[in-house]
Amino acid sequence: GKYVAGGMVVHNKGCFLPETLILKADGTQSEISAVREGDELLSFGTNGEITVSKVREIIELEAEEYFEIKTPGITVKATAEHPFYSGVGIFRTADSLRPGDIIYAYDGSGLSASPVLSVEKIKKTVNIYNLKTDSPNTFFANYAAVHNKGGGCFPAGVKIETPGGAVPIENLKAGDAVYGFSEGGLVETKVKEVFAKADSVLTVFTDKGALRTTAEHPLLCEEGFINAGETTLKNRAAFYAGGKRIWAEIKGFSEASAPGRVYNLSVEFPNTFIADGFIVHNKGFSGGYHGRGGRSSPASNMAFLVFAAVFWGVSSVMKRRGGEKGELDYLFPRNEIERKAVKTGKLLRFLARQDGNFNPEALIETVKKTFENLQICWSNREYLPMKNLVMDHLFHRHEVQLAIMKDHNEINVMEDVSVLAVDIIGLRYTSQQENRFFTALITAKAKDYYIDDRDNSFLRGSRSAEEFQEFWIFRFMGGKWLLDKIEQTAESDCLTQEDFMETFTDDALAQIYGEAVSKVGPAGPALATAVLGKGVKVERMLNFLGESDKMWNKRRMELDSCMAFLSVYEAWTRLDGSVLPSDYLFPEISRTLVELMEQKKSEKMSFEFRNLCIRKVDIVLVNNKASGGEDEFVARISAHAQKKMIKENMVLHDDGYVTAFTEYWTFGKGEKNWKLKEILARAAGENALDSANKDADSSPMQLEWYYTKKRPY
Repeated sequence: GKYVAGGMVVHNKGCFLPETLILKADGTQSEISAVREGDELLSFGTNGEITVSKVREIIELEAEEYFEIKTPGITVKATAEHPFYSGVGIFRTADSLRPGDIIYAYDGSGLSASPVLSVEKIKKTVNIYNLKTDSPNTFFANYAAVHNKGGGCFPAGVKIETPGGAVPIENLKAGDAVYGFSEGGLVETKVKEVFAKADSVLTVFTDKGALRTTAEHPLLCEEGFINAGETTLKNRAAFYAGGKRIWAEIKGFSEASAPGRVYNLSVEFPNTFIADGFIVHNKGFSGGYHGRGGRSSPASNMAFLVFAAVFWGVSSVMKRRGGEKGELDYLFPRNEIERKAVKTGKLLRFLARQDGNFNPEALIETVKKTFENLQICWSNREYLPMKNLVMDHLFHRHEVQLAIMKDHNEINVMEDVSVLAVDIIGLRYTSQQENRFFTALITAKAKDYYIDDRDNSFLRGSRSAEEFQEFWIFRFMGGKWLLDKIEQTAESDCLTQEDFMETFTDDALAQIYGEAVSKVGPAGPALATAVLGKGVKVERMLNFLGESDKMWNKRRMELDSCMAFLSVYEAWTRLDGSVLPSDYLFPEISRTLVELMEQKKSEKMSFEFRNLCIRKVDIVLVNNKASGGEDEFVARISAHAQKKMIKENMVLHDDGYVTAFTEYWTFGKGEKNWKLKEILARAAGENALDSANKDADSSPMQLEWYYTKKRPY
């Protein structure tokens, strides 16, 4: 957001002395040091429109110098990097202003040009304040119009790729078309604003060429976006050539001894552009002052990583049934199913003689009834009849998915449904009834397609009956079996899981089976070996951690991950941060997501996630710290959806069909639930998968001992 301080319009990157007056939405003024979160301020757009925005954050810092800028009737004191609006979508930092330059101020009804009379640098240690506001991220300081970004990032002469060819950055202006880059390829976007300032230039040398930039500008690397000054010879930067992205090896660096004029662009979605062939983000502008707790936070720094992860994820080659490039569904052959089902069947028949709730025929009937009812409710988009057949958490998840379908005016028709086989392939029996589970592999056939609820027109899917399989896991609660989880076959490890009888040793189970316990079935073809191997270690570690801390419960961790994931995607579908639940997200990541949604809403963008479904959740990293409140884990979430991005009725990206994708999310311990802390870039997520689990109370040798034990007793 923008606000008015001392009559001048300013942006919300913190740089003003405490006595600077900020113009509020009601026309009154308040010293910036007295402004509070939630206050409404006057803001402005580069089209001259005066709007209202809310203060979201107040930052207090310390600076060793500042600039005093005077125009007829106005004096503003700001730090060097604070951007002032100079017209035509261009902002100029305080240290780049000269007498005679034009800046804009609020005149009581709109923006008016005002010539700079003098600019004086004052060497003095002072407290300074900044405000973080809603879109359009501007405000008025002593009536001067300012922006909340600082810094510039490329010297004159650096060429930016545009539909009309490469153009020097200094020749671009607001409204010009440039090329951005997303995982879907080049995207035409528009320049919103141009910034200029003085700064030192860093040259990054690669095997594809050199890029002149500033140290704080983010370059796309294999690990995600990294500030140029933080890259090393181990990093590879993204370079666009020959119609595709390639990776350039960084060979060295050189920094200019004296500062020079540099420029940066603020562009619309996907908030990237191409500078001298390198893919960069339009984030930057760090200051030269010393913070006392303001600076930047992990949430603000990862804003664009959140956006990239949510909308691009790690795409798979798998597509929906009937899709052009592969299948989301996988069919296990009968011999692989029976390898496990025969063993579980023997155990079930043994157990049924003592506990009638495990009668195999009754279990199969429960599965069929639940499956058939769910297909009807799903097609009708009326899920209430399932309330007494599924666990509460799954009921809520499915309600969210159906709500998203309604938002998109879609009906998922399941027609001519027939159950071909139900195989009970997994069993967990404990002394506590609520911890008893069984797993069924359902093989079915159906016509599965989507229609528009407004005119019943066909959208996608298959009108021919096709065979598919799913793993359905049931939990014993309140004296009956309730559906607890559905897993898609391609990523599932259900057939690899050994049956569990709390009071039975492996030798006792082997006697019932007539063969070794360890002879089980295969995992789905899309489940990476590394994920499967790490999952075994995590599960065995959690068996021990859960003995003293019930929060370390694998099922609970998976459920909390699912709730956070679906809530975030529901919020993105509606661009409505109010649906983000505080029970499953920490405030910092929630604020980051809300800010991103507001930004995209202001850019007149919308997002669709058709057929959104969580396929599987794997806990891939556990970190049990000495201070219990700091415990965290990383979840690998596999899902599928057809993602579509639209700007003012123009489709910027469309998957074309339902595509599987993977994301890595970090969760921390809350009072009652695990809460989302961070959405990781792809490389960071894969690093988590490769990293060792940690337990502050155990040595590495003890952890290895844990991994050898199937149970903690």
